[in-house]
Amino acid sequence: MKALLTCPDQCPALSTLTQRKPLALLPICGTPLLHLFIRDLAARGATDIVILASDRPAEVRDSVEGGVPWGVAARVIPTPAESALDNLRREWRPATAAGWMEPPCDMQVVDHLPGIEPKAPISDAASYHAACRAFIALAREHQIGFTEPEPGCVVSRAARVARQATLRAPCWIGDNAVIEAGARIGPGGVIENDSIVGENSEINESIVGSNTYVGASTTVRHSIVSGSSLQNYLTGTRSTIIDRVLLADVPKDGRSRLTASWVARLAAVFVVAATAPVLPLAWMQARIHRRPMFERLHAVAPPTGQHRRPTIAYRQFTGFQGYWKRWPELWNIVRGEFSWVGNRPLTPRQRDLLETEFDRLWLEAPIGMFSLEDAQGPRRFLDAESRAHASYYSVFRGFVLDCNILCRILLRE
Repeated sequence: MKALLTCPDQCPALSTLTQRKPLALLPICGTPLLHLFIRDLAARGATDIVILASDRPAEVRDSVEGGVPWGVAARVIPTPAESALDNLRREWRPATAAGWMEPPCDMQVVDHLPGIEPKAPISDAASYHAACRAFIALAREHQIGFTEPEPGCVVSRAARVARQATLRAPCWIGDNAVIEAGARIGPGGVIENDSIVGENSEINESIVGSNTYVGASTTVRHSIVSGSSLQNYLTGTRSTIIDRVLLADVPKDGRSRLTASWVARLAAVFVVAATAPVLPLAWMQARIHRRPMFERLHAVAPPTGQHRRPTIAYRQFTGFQGYWKRWPELWNIVRGEFSWVGNRPLTPRQRDLLETEFDRLWLEAPIGMFSLEDAQGPRRFLDAESRAHASYYSVFRGFVLDCNILCRILLRE
């Protein structure tokens, strides 16, 4: 049985999403729209599917893989422009032709959810969100590897959802997505694959596209978010967020280049083991003063590493002062997020205090457990001298300077 699918041309009303991939490949709760059509046709008995694509046909061909995943033969044919179905029927299916599926399954435009009536074309951000919302009810039925922790909340088993996160039906969370503590997803929240929603953020009647980072305490309502682009489908406004702490792309490989070398990381493991008795002391201090053992902070990630998120979480002891307070940062060195020597971490709010280009050199160096400022002696953090030392280190950093800083700190201690 034969069938034909024609992929729509570019849709300006969905440019926030279609600048990354063709409309036919937009994910509907993790599955590209075109794949839903092929799966539906295969279930109805189709064995030979022709796909006409005018928008990035090479990407469409790579995605389809010849139809092998669905047990059909699928051919992708590039076309100069999208054609009307009536014209396609006259061209591809003469009255005497046999072997075709019965209308309307014989020829379809890939612009709606297949197998669902009435057909609602996906023509803008609002209809795209409506299609994803409608599909949530079918997601568990169609997708393997998903669970439903709350009625109407469909979550991939490969996702990581903090216990302190709140899910409100209907919502959908895809593969390898990370939902951090305090985040509120739904109602109508769709978190596509490989995305991160930071602490205390809210995703309400919105879609977070794949490989997108939503920063801590960020609220997204009635919008489509893809990387740093945001489109509100109620007001029609579109924005590009330049602050990577709020919205950003997540590297597709999900990995980080090491800020610290393996030698530095092994050294950190050795120091952690040798100084482990500090942990019960910190616990006792916290109990005596009736406060948490750790203070959790977020540092702005430097551009020197392809970190998965624009901020790096780290901890410090609340009951100690001086360098012992930084002891938990050894774990960041083990993970390759911090170096032994670098510039001290800045929170997003502290980053905003860097006014000049010279001051912003602070962020060009790796984050260090120790800094040139520490070697020069105690002074007020973020004052003029500490900014000058951080900028100097960013320009002249190297092995010799790092050794010099460490030696000065150890000799003074």
